[in-house]
Amino acid sequence: MNVAEKEILRADNVHEAAQEMFKIIQLRGRIFCLDCWDGFGASAVLRYMAAMLPSRRNIPELCFDRIIFIDCSKWNNRRAVQRAIAQELTLDRSIMATLDKQDEEDDFKGIGESSRNEIGSVAQVIEQTLTGTKFMMFFLNGSDDEVDIGSFGIPLTRFGKNMMIWTFNRCCLTMHRHVDRLSISSNLRYTHVFIYSFRGARSLIAYEFQELLHQQCATIVARSPSMLDINPTMVKECCLYGLFLHYIFHISTKLDWIAHASNYWICDAIIQGDKARDVSNTLHGEINWEGDATVIDEVLQMLMKYFEHLFLVVKDDDVYKEGSYRWISVTSKNMEICGMQTIPAVTSSLFLAFERSDHPPTLQKGFFEHSNKLGVLVLCFCAFNFASPPFHHCQNLRFLGLDHCTRSKTCEADNHQEWACLYNLLVLDLRYTEWDNILSEEKMDLMKSITELNIEGVRCWRYTAQLQGRLPNLERLRIIKPTCQHETSNDVDNSFSMRHQMMSARRLPRPASKLPGRSQRMDPSPRLSAFIAREAVTGSGTALST
Repeated sequence: MNVAEKEILRADNVHEAAQEMFKIIQLRGRIFCLDCWDGFGASAVLRYMAAMLPSRRNIPELCFDRIIFIDCSKWNNRRAVQRAIAQELTLDRSIMATLDKQDEEDDFKGIGESSRNEIGSVAQVIEQTLTGTKFMMFFLNGSDDEVDIGSFGIPLTRFGKNMMIWTFNRCCLTMHRHVDRLSISSNLRYTHVFIYSFRGARSLIAYEFQELLHQQCATIVARSPSMLDINPTMVKECCLYGLFLHYIFHISTKLDWIAHASNYWICDAIIQGDKARDVSNTLHGEINWEGDATVIDEVLQMLMKYFEHLFLVVKDDDVYKEGSYRWISVTSKNMEICGMQTIPAVTSSLFLAFERSDHPPTLQKGFFEHSNKLGVLVLCFCAFNFASPPFHHCQNLRFLGLDHCTRSKTCEADNHQEWACLYNLLVLDLRYTEWDNILSEEKMDLMKSITELNIEGVRCWRYTAQLQGRLPNLERLRIIKPTCQHETSNDVDNSFSMRHQMMSARRLPRPASKLPGRSQRMDPSPRLSAFIAREAVTGSGTALST
């Protein structure tokens, strides 16, 4: 039985890690597995080494005829790995045709994607192609297990000249517990040397983490052809926002609002321009933080101190400290405990959640007095004046989410305020919030830009007639879990006359909103109202599809 040797990597950044790796691979073994900084940064090290390796040809041990880079971080099956190798080696079209034919046969036989293995005849061609060639292969393994790369036709032996460096890379934004490296090394069967960093992610200081994150963002851009002209700095900001969301929704509040991540990036104005929607959709498939809650908590606390004015998370009995924060999350029992009086003028995203109560805290009139830059607002279990919401003047608001919010009985009503908050609204998500005013005919006429409307857990039938002929840019309508059933009207299919068809809506977490950067127009859809009627009766939770 093969037992992998172990080597400790004492490096604080990608450059230092690559330099140490070059030294290690000259001394022992031919197949190396790398685990850096609790899983955070290994893929960036491999890409950096692949880029630097041609400049090391003066060193005999590092002089290779061919450098092969296989990115299977988005794992499908073993055959997909073999296909990626064949494409990298630019094999004959007949080889690709063989792979395609076998996929078609498996489709016909009903063989699942995950069960499709490599093809022997293709492996033979790969081996013949590489025989007599000295190569270095870099492999990003998106599966849960070590892969015997030799079964794909890659000629690798302990005493040969060829080498491979690989890493587990299910998600490039992963931070597991430092002790998890022991479980990795104990399950290696084909790897000769297991290399791991001495330091974990939580032991990095802020600027080291920031540099690693920048390198990881460059990796995200590099594997997305449509994003090659995108600045990695913008991607890094989306990653930080994603970490912020992961913490507040998975660790802190447990609320299910993270599905709107791609909307938040646009509504917060992180992603702008004509390609905003395409870039956001691509990043939504790439930016997915995974890892141990304790590690992520410590890293976030460290980053809050370093990025002093970027984001703030207040939870449990923490006391709010005034400052110029762009992104704020507050989870508290009531307003008095957290001590927040007004939202900072620079804040662009606010997530405010209180404990479920029969007497929820009330948001006062001046709470959003200076919030002219607020683009994303999510309120949970709070009360406010429905006739004149305290955020009515927030004219840059583009995402509004309300969960179990109620009408305040103490605030003074003011029906003469102009609701500027609806002028640029793109997404409205109402969950268990019976707020008739915002879906009145008068208010919907102000929502000229809205592209997505989600209603959950309310008496939705009262709104269907009011939607007729309104919301001209609406592309996604989702009404689920109504609190009462309603008999379907015979002419329900004619109850809407939208000027544009609803784009085919995908299930969350990838809402297909029409946000800036998408100019497609389609013919009216007669199936929209039928979907709403069906959803209202059955109470199912599927998204609209055409």
